[in-house]
Amino acid sequence: MVTEFFTDNGFVLELLAATALFCHFLDRRPHFIGRALAFAFAMMAFSVAYNFLFPLSYPVPAIRTLIRIAKYLGFFAIGLAGIYFCFETNLFGALFCINCALATQHLCYRAYAVILIAFGKTYSSRGSTIIILLGTAFVYTLVYIFFVRKLKKHPEEHLENRLNIVVGAILVVTNVLLLFMMENYIAFEGEAKPFLLLSCYHVILCVFTLMIEQGFLQNIALSRDKDMLEHLLSMQEEKFQTTKASMDMINIKCHDMKHQISHMTGRLDHDSVEELERIINIYDSNLKTGNEALDICLMEKKLLCERDGISFDCIADGSCLSFMPAADVFSLFGNALDNAIEACTKIQNAEKRIISLTVRRQLGMAVIHVENNFEGNLTFANGLPQTTKSDKNYHGFGMQSIRMIADKYKGTVAILNQDGVFNLNITIPIPA
Repeated sequence: MVTEFFTDNGFVLELLAATALFCHFLDRRPHFIGRALAFAFAMMAFSVAYNFLFPLSYPVPAIRTLIRIAKYLGFFAIGLAGIYFCFETNLFGALFCINCALATQHLCYRAYAVILIAFGKTYSSRGSTIIILLGTAFVYTLVYIFFVRKLKKHPEEHLENRLNIVVGAILVVTNVLLLFMMENYIAFEGEAKPFLLLSCYHVILCVFTLMIEQGFLQNIALSRDKDMLEHLLSMQEEKFQTTKASMDMINIKCHDMKHQISHMTGRLDHDSVEELERIINIYDSNLKTGNEALDICLMEKKLLCERDGISFDCIADGSCLSFMPAADVFSLFGNALDNAIEACTKIQNAEKRIISLTVRRQLGMAVIHVENNFEGNLTFANGLPQTTKSDKNYHGFGMQSIRMIADKYKGTVAILNQDGVFNLNITIPIPA
């Protein structure tokens, strides 16, 4: 009796497990346990009622198919409502999760069907329950590793793209409808080879459905990063204009103060005059590289280095960057030097706080080299070091911005970290 019950209603248990797999990272609504139990009860009650009212032995194949489709749509509706009832998500988020859950359950069902055929067993034969349980655990584990674990990184993204939801729903429904139509003519026990081929086809289609969903998510993430980078670049242009105005004002004030000090030499002691001149020279050390945007950026970063006790050596021919807009130059060097300054501030030994920058023209290329000491370990992804800050959603765009600007001018970015020294090399072709 118990075995028959789980055989008739095993679909519900598999679907609930798959739903939990894709929903467990969503925020739960108040009184979640009670809501979840009510959801599970509704699913099981619907399954028991269906099996009682519409046995699988209904004689007319076409009507049997329609009844099974109605059953499937009923589970789909209850699952959709149940996810929305239990978790803090919108309708499209719930639809996405039920799509993935149904694809996973169907994948599992067809996978262990293939295993049973391989062992020469049927659903009701001895030992089949163990095969089904082990097969289910194996498939769900693989789905978690290759799909669910990746979704957890950006759970907010897959709830917003309606295109992947529509595509996923179409594929899932098409897959199941095809199953219902074909199983009227291909029986598990009677025609093993055609059934095996049909099962393999469904397995492939379910995997493809999940891969489509994951592919769209990756596109969303890339689009989000691209929008963020473009926004940061626009902010860098505004920052450049603001910094330029500030540096111009500082230069004017420094010039006036130098003129006033020259008239105060007799009234102040020599040490006081030298101290004043040293302070003024920090702010008035105009760098003339042949590129105004680079001059302003280097002046700003030099002040930061002075503040943090970092030695900053610079040999730069900015004229080789004249083909680049000021905002791109400011952003490129700003991000590169900000990363170097941040790394140096973490070094305990003040003597090792050193940054070196060279910009030169070589073989028709603008060659940029930034070198600095660092402490700790770096992790890389896609050739770029990853941020060490805890909030990775809103940090780590500096290196991506550098690569984006280099790519814009068909340049390259190469990074080498060895023996506590970080080397950033950027090569950009100079237009003829």
